[in-house]
Amino acid sequence: MPQRTNLFQELILIIHEHTSENATVTESAMPICRITGNAREVDIYIQQQVAGHEVVVSVECRDYNKPQSVEFVDAMWGKHASLPTDKLILVSSKGFSKEAKLRAEGLGIRTISPYDKPDSWRTEIANDLRSVWAKTFRTSPKQLVLTLDWPDGAEKNVSSLVGDGSPLLYDADGVVRTNAADLMSTAVSSIDPNNDAFRDALGHEQTFELDCTEFLSRATDTITCKPIDFHIKEADSGTLIRIASAVVKGSLEVRVGEMTLKHGDFEGTGFAHGSSDLEGDTVFFVATQAPNGGRRTKVRVDWRDAPAER
Repeated sequence: MPQRTNLFQELILIIHEHTSENATVTESAMPICRITGNAREVDIYIQQQVAGHEVVVSVECRDYNKPQSVEFVDAMWGKHASLPTDKLILVSSKGFSKEAKLRAEGLGIRTISPYDKPDSWRTEIANDLRSVWAKTFRTSPKQLVLTLDWPDGAEKNVSSLVGDGSPLLYDADGVVRTNAADLMSTAVSSIDPNNDAFRDALGHEQTFELDCTEFLSRATDTITCKPIDFHIKEADSGTLIRIASAVVKGSLEVRVGEMTLKHGDFEGTGFAHGSSDLEGDTVFFVATQAPNGGRRTKVRVDWRDAPAER
């Protein structure tokens, strides 16, 4: 998320991303002023090709505790007069004064107050979606349990601990491909969050187990595109022993919280949004429903730190 943004600006950005087909939508863009040659920040910058020509729509957002005045309209008009803006849109969470609306209309500027007319909201998202549950997961892989095909045909379980001595993993030709720690990290980061374990988590879970045998079977050489059959090297003899299966074990933190949603209408697109602080992890959720009925959602998490696995 750009440094100067806020949740209201991001909401308007996501709505435009959901509704601006075949357009490039940029947050906190820095177009060049034609007079000074300096860059000026624009909250949301939308570029689209129309009949072979680029058309630019600039959107400025304000989330203040009172309606925006005519001074704001004049300031934005003056700012964009020297920027490559073809259409200027001003969005205010608290609306605009009557004079500001008249001034904007006279200057050809569109003003939008997305929370102004609740009676006009006629979408299932605006009327029926009142809250959603947010969950964050923090995984810390601790151990890789390998089942090996030993030379005598038997399978044997061995455990490889994460650490400086993390065992190397080889291909059938004895070429080092990765190590246990990197394999665990990659496997855990590839987990699809749309699974039963994540959906059913209640917050008291403390450990996890991940069978990554299928993940290993999908590994291919980046050059030849041929499958890689992973092995480890027997300590005494140096014999390569094929890995039959692999399971990652580790600790797990689950944070669960309900988000009450706020609703509005943006030029016919109904939307619902909310945020929740899950012990330092901030979750931001947006759902939109376009006039044609199309629905989209987006979730973003600001983590309290930067864990390797989430």
